[in-house]
Amino acid sequence: MSDYTYFQNNEDENDNNNDVRDDENNDPEMLPLETTRDDINLDETESVLFISYQNRRIAFAFYRIGSSRIELFHEMYEFDDYVVTRNVLAKLQPDNVFIGAQCESKLYWLLKKLSSNFCEEIVTIMTDEDDTNNSNEPEDSSIQQTSENEDATNSVIKNDEENFSFTLEGDTTLNLLNNHFKLHIVPSKLFNYEQCKSRILSFDFKPISHQSDKTIRYIYLTSQIDFSETNTIRSLGVLLFFIEKQSSTLSANANINSISDFVYFFLDCFVSIDQITYDALDIFKNEWHPSLSKKGLTKKESFSLYGVFNSCASKIGSNYLRKIFLQPLTNIDILEERLDVVEFFHCEKNSYFKTSVYDFLKNIKHIPPIINRFRSSNFQISDFRTLQQNLIAVISIKNLFTNRLMNSEKKIKIFDKITDHFIMVLNEILESIENTIDFDKSKDDGKVAIKTGIDEELDKKKFYFNKLPEILRNAIDEQPLINDLVQTHNIDITLLYLPQLGFLLKLSLIEVQKITDIDKYELRFLFCAETAAYYKNANTDQYDSLFGDIHGEINDLTHQNLVKLKEFIIERIDTLIMANSYCAFLDAMIAISQSAIDMNFTRPKLNCQGMINIVEGRHPLYEIITKSFVPNDYHCDSKSSKTMIIFGQNGSGKTVYLKQICLIVFLAHIGSFVPAQSAELQVVDKIFTRIRTPESISTQLSSFKLDLNQMIAATKYAKRRSLVIIDCFGKGTLYVDGYALLKGFINYWINNDQQPYLIISTHYNMLLTTIEQDVEVVLGRFDNEFQNYKLKLCQKNDEELSAIPTAPELIDLCNKVCDEKQKKESIAEIKTKFRSYIQLADMILNNEQLDKINSFAKDIISKYHTNKGK
Repeated sequence: MSDYTYFQNNEDENDNNNDVRDDENNDPEMLPLETTRDDINLDETESVLFISYQNRRIAFAFYRIGSSRIELFHEMYEFDDYVVTRNVLAKLQPDNVFIGAQCESKLYWLLKKLSSNFCEEIVTIMTDEDDTNNSNEPEDSSIQQTSENEDATNSVIKNDEENFSFTLEGDTTLNLLNNHFKLHIVPSKLFNYEQCKSRILSFDFKPISHQSDKTIRYIYLTSQIDFSETNTIRSLGVLLFFIEKQSSTLSANANINSISDFVYFFLDCFVSIDQITYDALDIFKNEWHPSLSKKGLTKKESFSLYGVFNSCASKIGSNYLRKIFLQPLTNIDILEERLDVVEFFHCEKNSYFKTSVYDFLKNIKHIPPIINRFRSSNFQISDFRTLQQNLIAVISIKNLFTNRLMNSEKKIKIFDKITDHFIMVLNEILESIENTIDFDKSKDDGKVAIKTGIDEELDKKKFYFNKLPEILRNAIDEQPLINDLVQTHNIDITLLYLPQLGFLLKLSLIEVQKITDIDKYELRFLFCAETAAYYKNANTDQYDSLFGDIHGEINDLTHQNLVKLKEFIIERIDTLIMANSYCAFLDAMIAISQSAIDMNFTRPKLNCQGMINIVEGRHPLYEIITKSFVPNDYHCDSKSSKTMIIFGQNGSGKTVYLKQICLIVFLAHIGSFVPAQSAELQVVDKIFTRIRTPESISTQLSSFKLDLNQMIAATKYAKRRSLVIIDCFGKGTLYVDGYALLKGFINYWINNDQQPYLIISTHYNMLLTTIEQDVEVVLGRFDNEFQNYKLKLCQKNDEELSAIPTAPELIDLCNKVCDEKQKKESIAEIKTKFRSYIQLADMILNNEQLDKINSFAKDIISKYHTNKGK
């Protein structure tokens, strides 16, 4: 099979404009030239991976031919190092990789470099039978490319390929040498979101193959797939289209009807956090422009955790800090290295050193736009000035660290990398810029000035050019005819030089009219401009041949020297990019350390023994906006209960407590100090929350269904090292239904070998009476009677817990029933009813047979309907 396969869809092309693409990702296509049409023939043991990358977010859909499930990857931010893509390729080891025709060029070249068909040049286009009539029309105009452009692209992209192997902190990328996948290109129209969504809803999945109602199918699929992740939907939609096209060529073992499940896979190197959790914890929060005409165009960071931490001196520092927040890590070595850096800058004796580094970091610039202008030969003098300031700042920072580390007892690995040998290359670049361009003279003259001694020919021409006024003044006196004309008619004649026109004689128009015998002076008229007439004669021709267009030649030589300087810099630009990356890392770490100082954070102790022990933990945002914040503790280890249930009225502090535990764990996994007196934290792999309901008209789902989807995801994917936070689940439905479901979820996790760290806040006080005595559960309550917001740990039979106001259903029952005996009987009946619902929820969660579940549900309905009739 040939390289880079296209396959086309026969769906309407008019829907292509529905996709909104970010300007940052509209890079030119770097696609091969020749195109042929062929079908994709895959073996039944091969696997396919579809990638959708738009708006800096990436998602994957993976399928092994003949399998009954499709593996998806939660949409995640991807940066220029493409570490997410690298790790996915290393984890899945796909045989075929598919990307869109409008894929970002850097990602395309990375995949092309890693593919087994790297050297092939033919594009194979797989077409549908219905599309044969339109086969002569190009699928994407961006595919068209000349061979000259390809050669230029290959020469330019070499530096980008080298950058792909660069890792700043440790080796977070697995070995990719075993990847032998084939790369294919897919028409961009197939990635249309609405088409992909429609394709998913209409696909014949085994569990809902009998359902024809799209609403029911959508409600079911939302519990399996997150439709808010547009790139996930795009990659899955194109994958399903691929499966439908290949079903006719595959055997019965690979029948599309055998696909029955969607499973998300996770990367071991990152802590998995979905967008809903980021929003619920206020880690990022965008504030849009209040004007409706500008809404969606301009935004800024509002009051959020990232906004509080972001005190970076440079733009690239802010971007790196965002990267740290969006890609929390599980690698203890890298986290400890970050904590060492934060502790170094946190130390008071290093405050002056930190301030000095911070001042130099202000001159670190975002240089990719300059590199692009260099490569397109559209550079400006300001670009060299910016690079000069950038280089001076980098070299100064290196010298500061070199001098500081000579007297430091503790060695930090990242600091050793900063003072590494690449500083010699940076000095070469800086010297070449400073020795070539005279910035002071350039500023005074308003144009580029090359220093003397760089180009002998340029220096010679500049010398004559500067002498031209004196030469021209003396030249008038040496011309007999001109002197005769001046003396005879008493007029002024000026010999001057005009760029591109050469040497000219200038006479006033009024005085020219007085001259009746001008022809005898051998003057050739050229043109009139304003109040003067311009002539040439034999002497001006002599000067033209002697000096030529000296101004243009000076400009050409100046440009040639700038091009040489530019090429010299481009050859070494990778080193500057690497140095800037280290500076961006330092800028982000200084910002984190400054937040730790300002908010009195402490260094956490990370472990893999299953212990989480937080002493006097605080919420990093709430303590800023409140006069006095009440800290609270949290303790959990693998030997005791990993489940904590918190009771309390509204406004007592339950939600703030849950968020602060989650944020403390999150901050530790980005390498930051945490808001607590002390913290020992187990490294977690996933964080699930049910705190915020992502309500939207576009989802067409109820609030309770959205909450339930979050609970389903946590139930399906939370493992032993996961953290699950649940705040008041069940409030969006009937009291009995919400209570039964919550109790069923708790039972499922408690009795599971992979029990996660579970913290639940609830108003369902009847949980106390239904939790088995032999089950270890930590109970606590918040009492807002005195508004002290302090968590109190309680026992199952504690009177304080029973004193919390009971459920509305029981309150209503007690008001209606006066007889104590009848009241007790009614309460006992309600408890029995709750237990039945809990048992039903347990059966559903344990995936028992459908007939058994239906039979038990009918018995419950029949029983309570009969009692009600009596």
